[in-house]
Amino acid sequence: MAMEPLPLGFGDAMDTTLFSTLWSFQEELQPQEVVEELKQSLLAATMELEVSKEELRRKEQSIAKLADLVRQVAKERDEARDQVQQLLLAAAKQAAPPVHHPAPAPALGTSSVTDSDCSLVSSPVDPFFD
Repeated sequence: MAMEPLPLGFGDAMDTTLFSTLWSFQEELQPQEVVEELKQSLLAATMELEVSKEELRRKEQSIAKLADLVRQVAKERDEARDQVQQLLLAAAKQAAPPVHHPAPAPALGTSSVTDSDCSLVSSPVDPFFD
């Protein structure tokens, strides 16, 4: 005879249900059979608990491995960011324009202006002072 799980709780209604269930088992079974049913129920619950503990342990290990991977990837990202920054600084130093000398001033009689199609246009300019 399979035993139904017993409700465990507090309060008058739960206590009454628990005691009536136990009492009905006592009426149907001999005390030795009741003890055997309780042992089997306890063994099943213990096995279920052990399976749950093992599953929890595996999940905790997975979480720890994932956390290690996240730390490793973050470290690699930071190292790559530092390398990019160093490369950008090195490239900026190499590509730095040499000391810029001002170009000679254009003659006062002409002016260079670019038009909309980026071609140079020369036009005479009246000097301010003659």
